[in-house]
Amino acid sequence: MEEFLQLERFARNAEKGLWSEREASDTQETVYITPAGNKYHRGTCRHLRDEGMPIKLSQAKDRDYEPCQTCYSGD
Repeated sequence: MEEFLQLERFARNAEKGLWSEREASDTQETVYITPAGNKYHRGTCRHLRDEGMPIKLSQAKDRDYEPCQTCYSGD
């Protein structure tokens, strides 16, 4: 499973396969990361807390952040 996740991250960051046709607006979406953790949250996520730091989605993905389980369904 870990190998699959690493390959998925690589393909997403390199915009290969399923992620090859992402539009620029998608990568410019603002998401939120927290000081402790490796997940990002969309503004409407029920798990987003006050300590969330805004960051562009493309930057979060470049830093190997992944969507939280709730946000994953919309990613």
